[in-house]
Amino acid sequence: MQAKRSVAVVVLVMIMIALLAGCGRRDTEEPIPTDTVVAVTNTPTALPPTHTPEPTETPTVESAPPAEEIDEAAAEDVQALLFNVPSDIVSTFRSGGALFLTTVFEDGATEEETLVLDGGYVRAANEFGFNQFFQLEAVRADQDELQSLAIYEVDEVVAALFNGSWRTADRNDAILSMTDNPFAPPLYQLTTSMSDADRIGPEERSGVEAIHYRSTDPALFLAAANLDLTDGQEIVDVQVDVWVAADGNYVLAYALQATINDAVDFDAERKQVRVDQEIDWQYEIYDIDGDVQIRVPEEAPEPSSANVPGFAVGEFPLPLGAEMKINMFGQTEITTELSETEVMNFYQQTLTELGWKIEGAFGLYEATKDELRFSMMALTTNQGKTLVQIRNE
Repeated sequence: MQAKRSVAVVVLVMIMIALLAGCGRRDTEEPIPTDTVVAVTNTPTALPPTHTPEPTETPTVESAPPAEEIDEAAAEDVQALLFNVPSDIVSTFRSGGALFLTTVFEDGATEEETLVLDGGYVRAANEFGFNQFFQLEAVRADQDELQSLAIYEVDEVVAALFNGSWRTADRNDAILSMTDNPFAPPLYQLTTSMSDADRIGPEERSGVEAIHYRSTDPALFLAAANLDLTDGQEIVDVQVDVWVAADGNYVLAYALQATINDAVDFDAERKQVRVDQEIDWQYEIYDIDGDVQIRVPEEAPEPSSANVPGFAVGEFPLPLGAEMKINMFGQTEITTELSETEVMNFYQQTLTELGWKIEGAFGLYEATKDELRFSMMALTTNQGKTLVQIRNE
């Protein structure tokens, strides 16, 4: 019988943990080609067509060319840069990617998981120097439910939509703005580690003249995928392909493929099992220097507005003189000069009059009304004020 896994396998766990604290499974659907440039919104934009590189006969082995010369001081930093990252060279681009993970169990049963990326980047005249967007969708073949995360960083605002729930905050303060596109780390790794790659030759990628490089080095794959092998695990059938723009020497696309034998997984009872895993990880940029527009969707709340169940923006009751904001984790916070007892007495009375039931003690409270629910935690700050944190359930 196939072991039913309750946690993600190595690669997808790494990605989903990087997205948001507390995110569980990952999920996704097949990429669909797109023909036109569109503004980036929260509606998923299909990926450009990607292709699995065809094996070639006896590739010519050449060293990858160095990027533009860097000064001696910069050369002392870790590894020398072989290729550039796209954002250092071009002003706008869209990005698409897919991570396919196939797990083969001891009894021959298989499980397929997919993570799909849609993103965009625009150089901007703001303090950050750019605006960006990326959306991830993840799915397991044996489950219909789709998990999704979209993050928009536009000027001073960062907004995240996770499984239909919005969080919006100031870009300077938000931990969400530290959440990187999980398809980017391999790109950065590959800009410095392809010196021994085979030069396959010139090809066209996304309408751009490119040079194709390939490596079958397991160590390169593990570094690019940020994976470590444990005892008994073996990596085989490795192929790392990178396409670099002939003009600008920046990475246009990559494709990472490998099989890990005897990888560690967990069954429904949380017992370790050994499985074989096939990894196919693809990424590509397109619409380079094109008409890419990135904006926060209209349905996202303002950074200073509360997102409390049962209350429209600006309607959640506040004690006189209290201030409300969204913290770096996207939670609503209320700061007041009232004591903890006074502020909770205020909410006990006010919310009860509005039909809510308030239960709790010692600074921890829960508010319920029909199917609506949220929790409140009151604490005293170092400045002697009372801080009330509201968490949507």
